[in-house]
Amino acid sequence: MTVSITTPHASLHRAAIRVGSFGARVLVAVAFVVAGGANLSSTPSIIEMFEVVGVGQWLRYLAALVEVAGAVMLLLPGFIGLGALLLATTTLCAMLGHFFILGDSRVGTLVVLVATSAILWYRRHELLVLYRRHLGRRRLAGFGTVDLYAAFFCLAIGTCLAWSVLIAVEMFR
Repeated sequence: MTVSITTPHASLHRAAIRVGSFGARVLVAVAFVVAGGANLSSTPSIIEMFEVVGVGQWLRYLAALVEVAGAVMLLLPGFIGLGALLLATTTLCAMLGHFFILGDSRVGTLVVLVATSAILWYRRHELLVLYRRHLGRRRLAGFGTVDLYAAFFCLAIGTCLAWSVLIAVEMFR
């Protein structure tokens, strides 16, 4: 028989971590809602920035949708890890775009990336649960079992390589 003793200090420590985590999630969510609203506001500077990237205005709307959806997911229990993953990936792509295509450095983007990555690291167990529950190893009809994680990883690496080649070609054109 095991006996677990919880001291008032330990429970206060857990409560402080929970409140601090919620406060960080709210701050990051507000930052992304503001960024999504700025993308939708159609100010000339935002429109010009997306025109310089050269992909058209559809990326502006997609970025706004992803930013607002990720911010909402950060505040919904059970979706926090997925929202943090979505926002960290979006922020990393935005930071790389600012650095390589636009040629400026964005310290604010780096701060938001660090905060989102910290939330992602703190909630990484939620992603593992989602992966084990919904993906994992699947048996495909007549093809045996496939580890979907490895398949998605290879697809992600291929996509990153393709985007890197496209950016390099665009830079040297």
